[in-house]
Amino acid sequence: MDLELRKVKIHDDMSEETTCFSAELWEKGVHIGYAKNEGRGGCNDITPTKGNEKAAAKYEEDFTKDDYPIETLLDEWDTVTRNQAKKLVLREESTGKVFTLPLGGHSISKCKGNPKLLTQLINIAQKQHDQGFTVINRNVILPIKNK
Repeated sequence: MDLELRKVKIHDDMSEETTCFSAELWEKGVHIGYAKNEGRGGCNDITPTKGNEKAAAKYEEDFTKDDYPIETLLDEWDTVTRNQAKKLVLREESTGKVFTLPLGGHSISKCKGNPKLLTQLINIAQKQHDQGFTVINRNVILPIKNK
């Protein structure tokens, strides 16, 4: 997906019928606008940056389609945030689905601080990568090799 959310703020305490959030919209490395939702069941509000009106308009919600890229990215962000301390969070590249993989009772920070556990973590991540998954944790960068 070419779309990326940055500076995401999710406000669970203000979310009623939809997720209350604010975020920057980036497409192919270019800041094209801002997205937000007040969390009361309405559509997302998209505000383009100057000169990016056409690019940002692609991400307006179209309820005749089943594809909502902003919601997909928000769900992914939420899954990573809630799970990354104790699990690897993986995206299956063929489907875009997000999964979590427990680390046998170890936290990511414990693995990073222990060379043996870090090697095991890298090996697990490499195996998952070789099977078509991408590690999307934001709290660890692992050296993964492409085949």
